[in-house]
Amino acid sequence: MARKPAEIVNGYKVPGGRGGAAVAKACQLIIQNPGIKQGDVLDTVAYWAKLNHSTANWITSPGSKSPAELLWSRQKVGRAFGCFPNEHTHLLGDPRLRLRAEVIREFDGDWKIAGSPNPGDLVSYFRPRWDEHSKQEVELALLVSFVKTTHRGSVYKEEQVFSRGHLDDLDNYAEGSFWLTPQIKIDGALHAVPMARIRKEAA
Repeated sequence: MARKPAEIVNGYKVPGGRGGAAVAKACQLIIQNPGIKQGDVLDTVAYWAKLNHSTANWITSPGSKSPAELLWSRQKVGRAFGCFPNEHTHLLGDPRLRLRAEVIREFDGDWKIAGSPNPGDLVSYFRPRWDEHSKQEVELALLVSFVKTTHRGSVYKEEQVFSRGHLDDLDNYAEGSFWLTPQIKIDGALHAVPMARIRKEAA
């Protein structure tokens, strides 16, 4: 497979993955809020794209890998720097497209290995083993839903989702990154379990 050509805007090489989504989100924020403080941009996009906040300051601090002063302009506003759009700020488009691609890529890898199960399907659940020598216990379970988890700093929000198709809807990325965890019913109780521990049963 041929490598995707680098995306270069005004001399800036836009990163792939969550980093590229965060840069596009920063551009959107600056267009919507001209003069927004540099620190506010960083806080918002790091949580939105689910980046490590402590190592994401390359987004707003000028440097060889930073879009600052290339995809937008910076001016001193009081004691802080404000960010303002320039002629290149709008060129990265809707940041939700980049974030959606990354969330789907991460989810679908394990989901397809598990047989692409959706709520309502019967699945085999592989219980955790005490050690590598213990017998693997497998039980039949019902996949009831996916638990959608979104986080903003130390605040976590959970809700139930009833289709893998939830990942495809752009509107679901307005608040930022999230992940889906299978919720199975076994022994009359609901349990959120890793995707790697279930396999869809043949119809």
